[in-house]
Amino acid sequence: MNRFFELTYKPFFVVTGGVTASACLAAIAPRWALTTILKLNFVPEYALLVRHWGVMAGLAGLLMIGSAFRDDWRKPVLVYCAIEKAAFVGLWLAVAGAPWADGFALPVAMDAVVVAYALACIPGLDKSLPADRVQGRDRAHESARSGPEARGPHSRGPFLS
Repeated sequence: MNRFFELTYKPFFVVTGGVTASACLAAIAPRWALTTILKLNFVPEYALLVRHWGVMAGLAGLLMIGSAFRDDWRKPVLVYCAIEKAAFVGLWLAVAGAPWADGFALPVAMDAVVVAYALACIPGLDKSLPADRVQGRDRAHESARSGPEARGPHSRGPFLS
């Protein structure tokens, strides 16, 4: 199963992160996002809340994309996304019979897939990291250090002398 996640993590989180990040459109154009994408009526008094949601979801999407390229981001981003997206799915299930809830069906379906993927992937993350990363060392980082900061943790560095 780890091989499956090694092959699919990057494309899965670039795509689902991109879709999630597109929620930033709600921050830019809340009326358009609500009426066109979610098929909801726009209530001007709620524009601030809709814009805030657009910023938060947009940033979550960017973190998902970032985690596709940064191994050390994967676990915290997966845990956060699993919790946040599971909460959204649960909230939608609580109101699924309401006529206005239909506009959320597609985002909820995608979020449910992300939750399932994250929950299946999280347990194997520590096992799939290279041995030097699991032991708390990053050889690439260590070899990139040079100059005064390479002398040890108490070095003042070139700009603090």
